[in-house]
Amino acid sequence: MVRGPTGTDLGHVPAADKLPRARPSGPVRVLIADDSREFREALRAFLQILPGIEVVDAVADGVEAVAAARRGALDVVLLDLAMPILGGRDAARHIRRAENPPRVILLSVQGEEELRRVALEVQADGFLHKSEVARRLPALLQPAFGGGHGR
Repeated sequence: MVRGPTGTDLGHVPAADKLPRARPSGPVRVLIADDSREFREALRAFLQILPGIEVVDAVADGVEAVAAARRGALDVVLLDLAMPILGGRDAARHIRRAENPPRVILLSVQGEEELRRVALEVQADGFLHKSEVARRLPALLQPAFGGGHGR
């Protein structure tokens, strides 16, 4: 079993207790970073129908993702691994260096072994193959599991 920096089994979606903790009045604030406009729009539309989720922004590259994360007020960054200008791998490293970084979940169409390896390398909180997002992401982000401004 491969474990990440928080003890999370990186072969599976992180346990709910590894995600941000909820404030009673606050939604889980999510940033989407993916170079595919179609995927960003579809993921935003999907997340917006989930209760307790607020999509703060959707950006097209790692530079924009790092800038948004530095502005703060994020709980989770959904970060595509393969983006132009600054890829998800390097963007995750920059985001994780912040004093109180948001959780980073890598998204990719790459094989699971490569995705797992990169998630470990950049100390991501988890990863999902893009084909699994609709099935597995809602459980990660539901307010019952936590979320919303602070840990």
